[in-house]
Amino acid sequence: MNPRKHSSVKSSTGRKTPPSSTSERYRQRNRTGIADCVVVLGGKMTKAADVDVSNTTSPADIRLEPEVVDVLPSRARLPEELSKFCFPDDIYLSTEPFSLKTFDIVLTDIKGVRSYGSCLHFCEEKHPMDVLSLISATEKGRTVNLPSWVSLKDIQQGQTKWKCYAPKCLCVLSSSPLFQTFRSFLVYLYRLSLANSPRVSLESIIFNFLEQIQLPTVNSTQTVFKLVETTCILSGFPPNLPLFSPTEVDFTILFQCLNPENILKVYGYLLTEKKVVLSSANRPILTHVAETLRALLHPFECQQVYIPLLPLSLVEFICAPVPFFMGIRSDQRLERLVTEGVILVDLDNNEIRVPPNEELPVLTDVKSRKLLHTLRKLSIWPASQRTRHSFGHGFSTDERPLSREFEPSQPSDAEVEQARNRHDDLTEKWGEIQTLFSSFASRILKEVRKQCTRAGAPGNSSMETVVFDERGFLAMHPSLRDFCAHLFQTQLFQRSIETIWTF
Repeated sequence: MNPRKHSSVKSSTGRKTPPSSTSERYRQRNRTGIADCVVVLGGKMTKAADVDVSNTTSPADIRLEPEVVDVLPSRARLPEELSKFCFPDDIYLSTEPFSLKTFDIVLTDIKGVRSYGSCLHFCEEKHPMDVLSLISATEKGRTVNLPSWVSLKDIQQGQTKWKCYAPKCLCVLSSSPLFQTFRSFLVYLYRLSLANSPRVSLESIIFNFLEQIQLPTVNSTQTVFKLVETTCILSGFPPNLPLFSPTEVDFTILFQCLNPENILKVYGYLLTEKKVVLSSANRPILTHVAETLRALLHPFECQQVYIPLLPLSLVEFICAPVPFFMGIRSDQRLERLVTEGVILVDLDNNEIRVPPNEELPVLTDVKSRKLLHTLRKLSIWPASQRTRHSFGHGFSTDERPLSREFEPSQPSDAEVEQARNRHDDLTEKWGEIQTLFSSFASRILKEVRKQCTRAGAPGNSSMETVVFDERGFLAMHPSLRDFCAHLFQTQLFQRSIETIWTF
């Protein structure tokens, strides 16, 4: 898994603008490897789980509380509530094994710095004695009233009639949204853990991944390495565009879920900082749709509370009085949100449910119609892809343990060429879509700049402020009046005014 460098990288185009997030980019520049840490999580029984064990009929009735079991390196600082995001639903013991599942998360701290995570869910068979210990742990030495399905005699004689599997999670955390690479690494790590006395230790593989593989800092180089059958190519992020890689985020899922008309509607709702919630029964697609929409806002920058995958246990956050952009797995509790002023975007049915009797912004001017016309053409290819239904699961061939003789290797020239072609193709297709939206937004900001003047102490730029003539702008652009009446009230727009002279 030792990386090597390659030159000549094709990148998506875009105008030179200030970084989308200064603190985020500072953190991303000042690190050595592509990831911060690898976290192992599991579940434990606690009184907080509110389970009367004596009345359960099988292990599947026992609910667990998620907890961090281990982290490498041990000095790593973990985001608050990480365990809830890694297990976004209630977790239970199981009587049947389940297949591997992956999904991605984005966590934002109080300073606005984001951590990107990829999670792999798997199950671990528990010995009956371990299940007994798990149950007993909640009583702290006191006598436990065992359920009818637990027999000490059967356990001692090895004659239990049930099997038990506990949910586990591996998570990679990073300041870079390299979701596809991280998911490949987690599957690789899982398969290596199944091997019988592998030649390479898990710890050495993890530390090599965390510290030796570096993200290029410029667009002229690529880092290339191999994870079993997968050849990974990493490119540096363009300095004046969002932290977004079309080879790491499946941007096509947005176009598979929503038609161009609905994409433009959601784009307008995000620009005007409405309360927007994405929902889908397939949890893994939520972060990728949200990250794609957030990247399309450029050169504007999302200022809303942003949680692309919200745990069901934190659903009360959707009642927050501030603008937000969130994603959550489909649930009956979401239906009431529309009556509470939330725009619900149903990704499974290409539907947008809006609050009744609420005036919402609509992009209807000539430039918006041209945007929609071009978007219809550019969306044909991504909409034709078939990844949304299998995304995040279907790893049957990847669940096999690696042989004990397995050793990491370099990709062949043919494998590198194949991966590079795919990398360049996705980058080019995404670049066309991103340029379409960024050009549209930049034209609005250029017109806004014409109605801006500097005010304050002459010659002292630190004391200068920008004065925007809103009336003058609306008089010059009457077709944008309704939409901009919403846009001009947003924090997103106010932040853009601060840097208006760069457009």
